[in-house]
Amino acid sequence: MPTSHMLHQLAEAHQRTFHSLLRIGFTSNEARNDIPSILDIQCVSDAFQQGEPSFKQPFDFVQVQGGLDILNQLKTWLDVTPTFSDLLLCNADEDTFAQAAYWLGRKGYRCLCQSAQGDDFYFSVLPEPRQHIVMTATADNYHFAEPLIHLARQDGHLVTPLSLKGLTKEVLQGWLQHCDVAWFEWGDSAVIAASHLQKSCRMVCRIHRYELYDKTFLNANWHNIDEVIFVSEAMKVRFMTLLGDKLPSTLVLKVIGNLTHHQPASTARKTRRDGYQIGCVARFVGIKNLFLLIPIMQMLIQRNNRYRLTIVGRVEDECLYESFIEFIAQAGMAKYIRIEGEIPPHKMAQWYSNKSYLLSTSYFESQGMGIFEAMMAGVKPVVFSASGGLREYLPAEWCFTQLDEAIEQLLTPPMPAEYYAQQAVTLLKQDSFTEAYRECWTQPEAVRTFTIIIPSYNREEMIISAITSALNVDYPYFDVVVVDDGSSDNSLARIADMFDDPRLRVIAKKHTNAPDTRNVGISHAQGEYIVWLDSDDILHRSTLRHYDMLLTRWPTCDIISCGISQFGSEQRLFYRTETALPPANLLPQIVLGCPIINPGCCVRKQIYDVVGGFNDSFLRAHDYEFWSRALGSASVLFTSRNNVQYRLHANNLTGIGQQVDNTYEYRIFSSIIARYPARLLFPEMPASQIKTVIAQLREKREKACGLENLVIVIPAMGEAVEKLDTAFQALGIQQDRAFEIWVVSDHDLSFLSVPTQRSERYDPQAIVRDIAEKRPAHYSYIYAFQPHTALAPDAISQLKQHILTKTNARPEGFTCLRTIQQVSL
Repeated sequence: MPTSHMLHQLAEAHQRTFHSLLRIGFTSNEARNDIPSILDIQCVSDAFQQGEPSFKQPFDFVQVQGGLDILNQLKTWLDVTPTFSDLLLCNADEDTFAQAAYWLGRKGYRCLCQSAQGDDFYFSVLPEPRQHIVMTATADNYHFAEPLIHLARQDGHLVTPLSLKGLTKEVLQGWLQHCDVAWFEWGDSAVIAASHLQKSCRMVCRIHRYELYDKTFLNANWHNIDEVIFVSEAMKVRFMTLLGDKLPSTLVLKVIGNLTHHQPASTARKTRRDGYQIGCVARFVGIKNLFLLIPIMQMLIQRNNRYRLTIVGRVEDECLYESFIEFIAQAGMAKYIRIEGEIPPHKMAQWYSNKSYLLSTSYFESQGMGIFEAMMAGVKPVVFSASGGLREYLPAEWCFTQLDEAIEQLLTPPMPAEYYAQQAVTLLKQDSFTEAYRECWTQPEAVRTFTIIIPSYNREEMIISAITSALNVDYPYFDVVVVDDGSSDNSLARIADMFDDPRLRVIAKKHTNAPDTRNVGISHAQGEYIVWLDSDDILHRSTLRHYDMLLTRWPTCDIISCGISQFGSEQRLFYRTETALPPANLLPQIVLGCPIINPGCCVRKQIYDVVGGFNDSFLRAHDYEFWSRALGSASVLFTSRNNVQYRLHANNLTGIGQQVDNTYEYRIFSSIIARYPARLLFPEMPASQIKTVIAQLREKREKACGLENLVIVIPAMGEAVEKLDTAFQALGIQQDRAFEIWVVSDHDLSFLSVPTQRSERYDPQAIVRDIAEKRPAHYSYIYAFQPHTALAPDAISQLKQHILTKTNARPEGFTCLRTIQQVSL
């Protein structure tokens, strides 16, 4: 099962053993009995047995049943127990997780990962500023990554090396969702898979060599990767050349050489070296050019037959290996060339101890780390001048291009071992490389202040999760402002009962509307930047840290727009763009539609001072209307990080998945055209085409409004049927016939040729609901018409213009029935 895979990975990676298990919230028949067997736990206890808490003894592992009703038991345990236990939250939905993570976070707990199904969450104590770094390595080859793991752990961070065995995309997503840094050693399988998943953390990939000659790495979505590290400048150049114009402008590229665990020979036990012993460390693979060893040895033993060559390394090409063995035998060199197979890395220093020379014939080296490790052991390098990055590190005096040069270097007695060891230390620049790697996972010092604003109206079932997620962010300088728009439910009481946190302020106001509520939030914001969170959504823990890092890199940025992911198992993603883009002026995009997702976006507060707040006449699309003014001067950055979990339901203001009144977008488009010079909106378009394009866009916007879905309701309560003739005649002469008539009466009028609704009383809202249910595919504009009103032939045309622009006068005799219902914020 996926949860068992997660537990095995954690226990193995962190070398943890557990002895006692406490279960909270489980009945005896529903407890997950596999947990003790997976973790080999012998002592198991259940909390609240017979109604009494059993927290008296310490437990090193806790298993909690998910559910909001269990949270009080969890909080009780946290209050009376020292925080040293690891904890598994089982069968939890997004709301339970958000609230549990907040209470656990107050005690120093962090969620490390979640199961593939997304309902089991693993917590451990990891106080700030310690980071959780998840690592993968192709074929689980961590040889080059081991010094990095050691360095990060030495600095106090939690490093989890993952095995690729059984690592599905779903399992990988469970790790990426909660770690601080995902580190991919080698630029192939794992990083390719991760780059196409929901992005929730900082992602770093280190590329060595072979990936760049396989080209599989081109399948990765490099827009989702934050940083790529190369071990040489040559590898970086090849990467950039191969990506060409597909290279993301936001991708950070660095050159940092490998670190090594090898210690200089001066610190190791000194042994007598054989001046005729030559070592070669190479895999049996074509790039190592091993057949060049044979003519070198043939020439060398002609000068002095005491020289011997020993080769160690694994066999990757059986054909090459067998051919090499056969050729040695045919050349009569078996006495002088010996193959010892593969030697574990920790035994290499001992193997080098009696060698005087390292002979390398590889025709390509990204850095040549094996050469420097030999030098650290006091061995003189004799190296073919390979292409790649070798010459960036190794001086030419130890390289050869001609066989005669190799022979002369081998015949020249080596310097003392300490000399080569010291040269390797100098050339490898380990001190500077160490600091450069630390920067890859060390959080920069926080310098900015943020205010998270949560507007709310009648959201008592959802608001607590939104607040806990906001308070649980891993950033020191922020506050949370909840603005309640006169809720009639128990929202305020629940907030007051749940929270006692100085970072939280609750502003209660009289009921108005959504844009006015947002403006009140802005007026109470104390931070330099405002982050918007809807009261039915959940904010990712690292959002503010991520924004602070982006603003450090691009300090002139005014607005950051992120991606959002839908609640639930499907995890649908919503973007305005799926690529990370540096700050830019998006005025040419605003005319085509709203380019910014409002949930989770970050806005410099000063922008509201410059262009004003939200227009409270836009009860829908007020965010688009604001952006249409702000983007005249503001620069916008897009990040592909999904910083918000978005809840789809019937009362979403944004209307994702719903039919909505698109006349708001039409009016915004008209104001954009009127506000900005055409050359700014269409900078790359010939002036002769702009008017035509504007007309086409206006027509497209008007068509999207669906004005043909106009419903004229004729109230006929208590009226004789013949009195409806006046209304039918007035509507029958209209030049614009694209509308539908709907008669409402307390009589049975089913014999009419138009839709009818029988009702004991005239109820406009009931009429609207009935029409909406019967016309679910379209948004209907519903107006009542007084039967005795005389109409001009263009009255319907005038009414549609009024609906479209809200500036043209509404013709007499028509009353709008479909008022904008106040939606829960």
